[in-house]
Amino acid sequence: MADIDPTRREEVFTEVRSYAKRRGITLIPEEVNGVWRAVEAALGTYRGKSRDSSTPTVKDRNKRVKKTRILAAELVEALGFYDEPHIFGYINRHMMLLKGEAIELKNQLEILRDLPLEEGIRFEGPDGMVETRRISDNPKEDPYLDDLIYDLALIWKNVMGRPPGLTGINNYAQPPAPQRTGPFYQWVIAVLALSSVDPPSCRIVDNIVRHLKQNT
Repeated sequence: MADIDPTRREEVFTEVRSYAKRRGITLIPEEVNGVWRAVEAALGTYRGKSRDSSTPTVKDRNKRVKKTRILAAELVEALGFYDEPHIFGYINRHMMLLKGEAIELKNQLEILRDLPLEEGIRFEGPDGMVETRRISDNPKEDPYLDDLIYDLALIWKNVMGRPPGLTGINNYAQPPAPQRTGPFYQWVIAVLALSSVDPPSCRIVDNIVRHLKQNT
């Protein structure tokens, strides 16, 4: 796919600036550039995944996470920090000569060792039933769209200082106008248009926003 056309930045920032202004937030050029880079990175990751024919499920991801945790635990043990300090000291000295730091490596490995398994997103179906799974486990859905929207929701949260609202909420209309889709949803549509991706359903976006609110 072609790179994102930088001349289309304004299409992406119209809704962001409008909502930020109503929140009393003034975006300086450095922040705008940072948001643009984050959007480019999120779209780049999404487009790279979309070229892959395989669709990882929760089970697939958890299998890889379990393997990562085992390898990280083995490496922590091999460093000898806890039971063989002379080995750790040797490793640390030579890592420092190469601009590395063994204690930081140990700390990062411990984070990997304790990675949580993925529980998925609480998904509310049209019948009102709630289950926990990745939205992309449904083969009829874009297998990576939920990941992209989640990334965009995190970008929005970082800019606005709080998670986005649900799609049916106009966050600044007085009185509220629930028939209008919310500013975050409009922004998602503008971002996806950069890669010629059809607008997602309100149901998908709302489930991802709920998941973000429950976990931040």
